[in-house]
Amino acid sequence: MDLISIESQSEQNGLGGVMKSGNVREVWTSGRLCDKEVDGCEQPRFQPYNIRGWFWAATLQGMGETNVFNGRRFNGWSNTGPLQKAQPDGILKADGFGEQACTALLDNFFNDGLSWHDTKCNDRRHIICEDLPVGNINFVRQQNPGVTIP
Repeated sequence: MDLISIESQSEQNGLGGVMKSGNVREVWTSGRLCDKEVDGCEQPRFQPYNIRGWFWAATLQGMGETNVFNGRRFNGWSNTGPLQKAQPDGILKADGFGEQACTALLDNFFNDGLSWHDTKCNDRRHIICEDLPVGNINFVRQQNPGVTIP
């Protein structure tokens, strides 16, 4: 199990329904900024970080370019936030770590509907988990032969 990755509008809408039924307005996702904390993020394909540096930690798949809303990948980033800036709006600090390196799904916090926001990774939020891909589960099984993993 891992935090959710959101790959379609219908998946996001379904999560929104789950959130509403539980009276929850914000949850963590597995969205992560590829910054100094993550190995390999210095590669050119992640540049610039605010556009190409976001990935789903649960699946290790890129989230797509943050400024492309009509491409092959679903883009749920909000067009606004606490500073009235399109998301993600965090920066890389001088030490190479992201100021807001994690992604949350927020329900209409900024009159923007159900949408993604970059945020500090130490904020407190509810979580929704999903099953890992079969390849990941098999890897865990192989690495832990003495443990029964259904």
